[in-house]
Amino acid sequence: MSGKEKNKLSVKELIQAGGFGAIYLVVYFALAMLLGFNPITFFVTGPIAAVVLGTVYMLYIAKVPKRGAIFILSIFNGFLLSTNFVYAFFIVIALGLIAELIAGSGKYKSITRNILSFGVFSCASISVYVGILFTRDQYLETAMQYYGAHYTEVLGGILSLGNVVLLLVADFVAGIIGAYIGKKLLKKHFERAGIV
Repeated sequence: MSGKEKNKLSVKELIQAGGFGAIYLVVYFALAMLLGFNPITFFVTGPIAAVVLGTVYMLYIAKVPKRGAIFILSIFNGFLLSTNFVYAFFIVIALGLIAELIAGSGKYKSITRNILSFGVFSCASISVYVGILFTRDQYLETAMQYYGAHYTEVLGGILSLGNVVLLLVADFVAGIIGAYIGKKLLKKHFERAGIV
C-alpha cells in the first residue's frame, strides 16, 4: 500500500468517523439542553462540553488517525453550532482545519499535538456567542419569550465582547484539560495503537 493510500480514509474509517460525529453531537446537544435553562451555565456550555468530550475526541483520533477525520468531525460540529448564525459554520470549519493541521503535523501519533489540537477544536463553541453578539437584540427578544425577563436580563449582562474573549480562552483551556483526561482514561488503548 502506497503512502497516499495509507493516508486515505477507508470506507470503514468513514463509517467510524460518522459514528463518532454522531456521538459527539448527541453528547454536546444533551449538555446544551441541560445547561441551557440557566443563563450562566448556558454561557459556559462550551468549556463544560470540552472537558466531557475530550475523551471522545482522543479515542476518535486513536481509532481514525488519518488526514480528514478531524475535518469531518468539524463538519458535524458546524451543523450543530450554526443553527442560529450561518457564519458560525465557517468559524467552526476554520478551527477544525487548524486542529487537523496540528494533529497531522504529529502524524496523529503525538499525544501533545493531539491534546493541543482538541484545545483549538474546542474553541468552535465560541461561534455560538459570536452569532449572538451579532444578533444580540433579536436573540434576547426570543430568549425573553421562552425564558422570561430574569433569564434575559442576566444573559444580557453576561453577553459582551470582553466576556466572549474570556470564553474563548476558557474553551481552549477546557479542551486541553478534557483531552488530557481522555489521554489518562485511554492510556492502555493509546499504547496498543502505538501513539506516544
